[in-house]
Amino acid sequence: MTGDDFPGDAEAEKQAEDLCAKEFEPFVGIALDDSELGYTYLYPTSDTWQAKDREITCLVGAEDPTKGTLKGSKR
Repeated sequence: MTGDDFPGDAEAEKQAEDLCAKEFEPFVGIALDDSELGYTYLYPTSDTWQAKDREITCLVGAEDPTKGTLKGSKR
């Protein structure tokens, strides 16, 4: 994320949602709607923003434990 001012929780979450949805298929190799996998994300809060946190982290996973990477798994 960029900027000097924290955009607010709703906007930070929206940016995280948009980014992770966009990056899901290129990472997994299959569209989200066709996948057994899902995602969640981490994004800056007003407190971490003050500490210069601007990173959005996307996490891909399944209900069952997974070993190794899901990159290109087409699951």
